[in-house]
Amino acid sequence: MSEYFIVLMCVGLPTILLSLHPQSNMRGRVTNALVSVAVAAVIFIAWDIWAYSRGHWGFNYDYIWDVNIAGLPIEELLFFVFIPYSTLYVWLVIRDFSSFDDLIQRIKNSSNA
Repeated sequence: MSEYFIVLMCVGLPTILLSLHPQSNMRGRVTNALVSVAVAAVIFIAWDIWAYSRGHWGFNYDYIWDVNIAGLPIEELLFFVFIPYSTLYVWLVIRDFSSFDDLIQRIKNSSNA
């Protein structure tokens, strides 16, 4: 099993599942979030392919799968989807709370529902 993939799943999977929950603040924002992530991913993947092909860095194949797309490990490509989406989700969650007390109150209300 790829350690890089395990780390991506630990970060990305819970965030993606939470963002799809009906009471999530991402409701109605998922399409916009995915478009934003896709635009950023295209730019940074292109840059990553260029930099990797020039030898600026490499990947330790002891910790990743031997599956490459455009010369990059699949985990590296997934990184540019999962991490920006997770970051955007967390930022939107934090932004939607006016205070820490509001966050605690929402948690209490959701556990009582």
